[in-house]
Amino acid sequence: MKKKLGLFLVLLLGVSVLTTGCGKSANEKAAEKSLEASMGANADVNIEGDNVNIKTDDGTWSAGENISLPEGWPEDVYVTEGNILAAASNSLGNSLTIVSEKSVAELKKEYQEKVSENGWEINMSFDTEGNVLYGAEKDDRSLSVTISTDDEGQTTVMIIESQIQ
Repeated sequence: MKKKLGLFLVLLLGVSVLTTGCGKSANEKAAEKSLEASMGANADVNIEGDNVNIKTDDGTWSAGENISLPEGWPEDVYVTEGNILAAASNSLGNSLTIVSEKSVAELKKEYQEKVSENGWEINMSFDTEGNVLYGAEKDDRSLSVTISTDDEGQTTVMIIESQIQ
């Protein structure tokens, strides 16, 4: 009897693990169908708490709290410390949105130094009332870094690295 009960519990555990691990929520399935229909491509949508991760044949997109850098993030594109809220990567480039505890002035200096140190040529700089924008080029790529504060005083850094078309 003990042996049968043990076997039953193992089978029950196995079935529950399989059905839990393989099942997608209705929201994930609906999002996948919607993306696939609009893009004409396969999409894998994963929703974990407040985080959303989407993977398609063309790339990845993630949003939420403390997102990881996209796989293959270019080593010559500097990323400051902070909470990554959104990340995207595809064959044409990469992007990040970061919330930092640093001030706009600190980040302005930091990015000006790091962008140049990494071999990028800054070809545009715009600075006005708490907003900074850098444009840079390197080989056949362009880089855009926007540093700004919102109404609550939170500093946001947006980075876009892409192929020059």
